[in-house]
Amino acid sequence: MPALHSFLYDRWFINSAYYRVIVGGFAAASRGLDAVEHGGFDKFYHSLLPSTFSLASVKLRRVQTGVISKYLTALFAGLLIMVVIYVAFLLIG
Repeated sequence: MPALHSFLYDRWFINSAYYRVIVGGFAAASRGLDAVEHGGFDKFYHSLLPSTFSLASVKLRRVQTGVISKYLTALFAGLLIMVVIYVAFLLIG
């Protein structure tokens, strides 16, 4: 009878199975997601993204000279490119 007493006293080993499967499984999933978050997302948002925007701002600062004639030249060049592309699509399709 001691084996039956131990079995019933330990609540049919449901608690130990619960802790191994449910609690252990969620703990492992949590550690995995933590590694993904700190390894991927944090590096992306705190290092790669700011450095990319910083580099882009340095490059775009050179484009903004304040000379209106350069702005108008770029505007008309872009408009001409758009018209050429539009006419090319009309002729092709």
